[in-house]
Amino acid sequence: MKKVEFEVTLSPGETKEISVPVVLTKVGKHRVKKDDTPGSGCTFEVISQPKADIQITSLSAPQYNSVGQLAIRATVTNKGNIEGTKTIELTLLEGNNEVQLDQAGG
Repeated sequence: MKKVEFEVTLSPGETKEISVPVVLTKVGKHRVKKDDTPGSGCTFEVISQPKADIQITSLSAPQYNSVGQLAIRATVTNKGNIEGTKTIELTLLEGNNEVQLDQAGG
C-alpha cells in the first residue's frame, strides 16, 4: 500500500479539483480510496507497462544514383505509450560487402 499526501488550501465554500501524479509499476486492478469508509474510493486497471516501442516503419533510397553521397530515408515511429530514445542502425550491402551506417549516414 502506498500513501500519497498533499496539502490543499481552500477558502470557505471553495471547491477545487486536484490532480495527484502517481507512478504505478504493476499491471492489474488497483484501488484508490480516501479513507476506510466503505465505498469511499474507486477502482481502475493498468493494462500495460509504460514503454517506448521505436521502430523503422519505412525505408527508402533513390533507385538510381551516381557514385558519391546518398540520402537514405527512414521513417521512425514510436508505437509505445511513453517517450523514448533508440539508436537506429542500418546496414548497407555494397556489392558483397556490408558497410555499417550510423544515424548521420557515414
